[in-house]
Amino acid sequence: MFRRFRSSNNDCINIITTNYDHLIEVSAAIEGWEVWDGFGNGILSKPMNSMLLKSRMKRIVRQGSKPLYENTKHVKIYKPHGSLSWFRLSDNSFVKMPSISPYFITNMKVLGIGPVIVTPGIGKYLETHYEPYNNVMAEMKNSIQDARAMIFLGFGFNDIHIQASFQSVLRNENIPKLIATRSLTDKFFKLIEQKEIKNYYAIEKYGEVSRIYSDQQDGIVILADEEGWSFKGLLKNTWGDE
Repeated sequence: MFRRFRSSNNDCINIITTNYDHLIEVSAAIEGWEVWDGFGNGILSKPMNSMLLKSRMKRIVRQGSKPLYENTKHVKIYKPHGSLSWFRLSDNSFVKMPSISPYFITNMKVLGIGPVIVTPGIGKYLETHYEPYNNVMAEMKNSIQDARAMIFLGFGFNDIHIQASFQSVLRNENIPKLIATRSLTDKFFKLIEQKEIKNYYAIEKYGEVSRIYSDQQDGIVILADEEGWSFKGLLKNTWGDE
């Protein structure tokens, strides 16, 4: 995906993920995209807001009284549940330290340094009200309000604290939505029933094919592609085989 978008007019891709890992960051970096996850770059980096990032993603390509600027292609990744590289220091400040092994994390706890991740459980909603998660949520909400389209991959619409951030977008019939997952959840079908989602296409695995639900078509459409619901299948059906 990142390779394909290199030749597009999109200078910025906004991605929201509840995963802690760095697969998205690595994939984007391999294809030459600058990556921002709420922190600056480097071995030890501090939080950096999106306004500062925006100023750094512009470079002058022509000097003069009317300088010409060019935007650097970059990916903004919002992690409302934290990241494996985020840590809280003993003074309650936060830092990003990539590539820390589990062995060192255990020893770091003795120094009062702990990982910043929201683990599954009934208390995760409350935890996201505190730093740094609340800052991530605020930045995330701002980006969602500017969205012209949204793609949901493997999202079950079960995280109410996250879904509340884009509830108005779901109801906005001017913003197209694509939902792709192995199995569409009861929560999603409830959104359809209550007319809380408009202008959508939703695709799921159905035996050896895929089936598509949409308010833009009559009835269910069967796609003769077993992987049509997957990210790999979506890329193939959009751009063809690599």
